[in-house]
Amino acid sequence: MINKFSSWVLLFFLTTSAGCSFDTAGLQDPTNNVNNINNINNVLNPSCSDEITNQDETDQDCGGDLCPPCLTGLSCLSHADCASDLCDETGHCAVPQSCLDEITNGSETDVDCGGADCDPCADGLTCLSETDCLSGYCNPDNLCSTPACSDAWTNGDETDLNCGGGACPACADGLYCNLHSDCTSLYCNPDGTCSTPACSDAWINGDETDLNCGGSCPACANGLDCLVRSDCASFVCFELVCQVPTCSDLAQNAYETDVDCGGFTCDRCTDGLGCNQHSDCTSGFCDGGFCGPVTSCKNLLTLVPEAVSGIYTITTALASVEVYCHIEGGTANTFAYVTGGIATSRTTDNDSCKAAGMTLFTPRTSALYALARDLALGYGIPTDGNFLGPLGIYNPSNGVTSIGSSNWCGSVYMVCCDKKMIGGGANDTVSRADCGFTSLATGGAFWASESRTSEPSGDYDATCWLRFDYNTSGNVTSWNDQDCDYSYSNYMCMANDDL
Repeated sequence: MINKFSSWVLLFFLTTSAGCSFDTAGLQDPTNNVNNINNINNVLNPSCSDEITNQDETDQDCGGDLCPPCLTGLSCLSHADCASDLCDETGHCAVPQSCLDEITNGSETDVDCGGADCDPCADGLTCLSETDCLSGYCNPDNLCSTPACSDAWTNGDETDLNCGGGACPACADGLYCNLHSDCTSLYCNPDGTCSTPACSDAWINGDETDLNCGGSCPACANGLDCLVRSDCASFVCFELVCQVPTCSDLAQNAYETDVDCGGFTCDRCTDGLGCNQHSDCTSGFCDGGFCGPVTSCKNLLTLVPEAVSGIYTITTALASVEVYCHIEGGTANTFAYVTGGIATSRTTDNDSCKAAGMTLFTPRTSALYALARDLALGYGIPTDGNFLGPLGIYNPSNGVTSIGSSNWCGSVYMVCCDKKMIGGGANDTVSRADCGFTSLATGGAFWASESRTSEPSGDYDATCWLRFDYNTSGNVTSWNDQDCDYSYSNYMCMANDDL
């Protein structure tokens, strides 16, 4: 469209071309011709760089809808015409003077608020960041608002929509969290989501001490973390780590039937402790799930007919004693060897067998003697010392008896000399009635040797033990009835029911 100015220029041009006279000197000036042509082009083709206030510009080449905003001091019709966003009351662009000019300008995000220079904006006003708002929250709609546990935004210290953070209700499983307290389950996974602890998930949670074990979950394997012994399958928690079971870890674990005893890896259990079978007990007798006492090897065989030879603990009227039970052919014998025990010289003395509720070993047969001999040899007992002890043999009377001293070795008749060391009263034994030797065994029976020596000679005191000498094989080689000038501190014991 051609404006009025353009029409006037065209009319002037046509009029002069029609024959009006005018000074042509100017037309001969090339500079004037160029300027005239430029002016005509500017009129016909207006732009934001033609140095003319045209189009909808409010000042030369600025303002309006088509050109850049005008600088301070240039004419304007609205705030949008100004680079400062402020068109003052005189119609000129001006520099904003304060956050109180009732105009959104400068870095403000709404009228006189927000941005770097003004106070934060109230709820409902426009914002670009949290700092633009008094509430400290610029919602996704770019409006300031106060966080609430019932709005449509995850805001404030919430960890997920309207939950978590302490001020709002805890979050359900699957929602985001920072702390365990953010979750209704009271567990925030390492991936930052709430979940209910389980013994089959991928986390160490709940009261677990290691991955899916310990606490209320199944016990942990060896090498995993623990707090208390019940956290471990081995029932041994040492230095907060589950340990391999041992027979000294003060816990009932592995195959044990009670604490550190029983089973096939640990020592047998004492009376009163738990057992599954007879072999779990030192007594060899498991009674109703608990180890029961036995008084002797014969008592054990009565209670447990399938019992075999071995080491057991018997409980006498006076003590618990570790013994060796020889069980064979339905017969059982009890043996207990004493080293460095109470010294004894005669039947009226105390001795370690009596103190334990037992009796000095008194062999009634050669077979019984052989059992005790071989057991002592197996223990490594030296045969040049006391070895098996006095064998419970003594004479209740002094050496000179009613038959007279002439009946002993070294005298005339030697009725009691050169006899076998066998009890029973036969004429060829020292236990014949007029010699009077007897033993602790029932009926006074005894057996020590079938050989004959130049003893006894009758020079002894009543109730003194007969003294024996043994060879390297552990057999009796000689005996002596000389007074009570010797004593025994090493000897074999047997149960009272072996008498």
